[in-house]
Amino acid sequence: MSLYSNEYLDNQIEKESKYLWSAESIFLVIVLVACLIREELTFTFVLLLVAFNFLHRRLAMCNRRLELLEERLAQAQSN
Repeated sequence: MSLYSNEYLDNQIEKESKYLWSAESIFLVIVLVACLIREELTFTFVLLLVAFNFLHRRLAMCNRRLELLEERLAQAQSN
């Protein structure tokens, strides 16, 4: 098996981040709609949800990139 190129890693991360963005966006919309229906939504709560969504997505992307780089390093060391 050949080493992953940087372009391959970037493409994988881009693909996975699109799926992650979609899943978290759907979750955020469901939570917001549920809160609106119950009329218990505050501006602060919305800001916290958006901030959590953004930070969680960035952390997941960084973790995935780290996993791919660790796989690449392991392959390089085994060759």
